[in-house]
Amino acid sequence: MNEEQIKTIGKILLGAAFSDGHADGSELDAIVDILEAFVGGALPEGMVTELEAFDWHEFDVKAACESLALQTSDDRRALLVLVAEIIEADEMLDNDEEAYVRMVARYLNAKPAEYMDLV
Repeated sequence: MNEEQIKTIGKILLGAAFSDGHADGSELDAIVDILEAFVGGALPEGMVTELEAFDWHEFDVKAACESLALQTSDDRRALLVLVAEIIEADEMLDNDEEAYVRMVARYLNAKPAEYMDLV
């Protein structure tokens, strides 16, 4: 996975955090933990800067999902599990967050079996 893909995943996860109107600290911490696992350590400064500049209102989740071009069910499922992990991090699940999972699934062309247990 390259840096652009990791940033895109980070933005999709930030979208999950903001999908209920605000991002909780536990959600943001979970995103950092996930991304650091991808890079094998601390996030590069440029990546941190770009993620800090994230604007939920300007974010194009469809373009982000399509740019990843996830071809396999396992890859789509893995991303959707991460999205679900973020929306559950604040221990509150609402309709907007469930809708975000479904939207990401739709833009990834995921089949219902790949995500229905997540919402």
